[in-house]
Amino acid sequence: MGHPCFDLGNLSVNNGFDASTDDRLLAAYHGEPPSDARRATLKLMRVLSDAREAAWAWCRRAISSLEFDFDGYGEEHFERLLGAAQQPDFEEWLAAA
Repeated sequence: MGHPCFDLGNLSVNNGFDASTDDRLLAAYHGEPPSDARRATLKLMRVLSDAREAAWAWCRRAISSLEFDFDGYGEEHFERLLGAAQQPDFEEWLAAA
């Protein structure tokens, strides 16, 4: 239902893929070497994945009766999101995507 690359970003960020692995993922998905625009889109989808996970955790902590560290989970994703958004080339990702 969402952006077709969101799941790729989720897979990449939650498995700690590096740039080389991201390139292999994009090449396998698209059937051709990745363009700068596709690399930028994947980087942004990684950020959005962390935003979703952080928001999910903080919503769940308010309504869930499960014994789970929702605060820690949300904080981990929020910190990773902030780190990515503070990268010097973040604006370039936005322009390229």
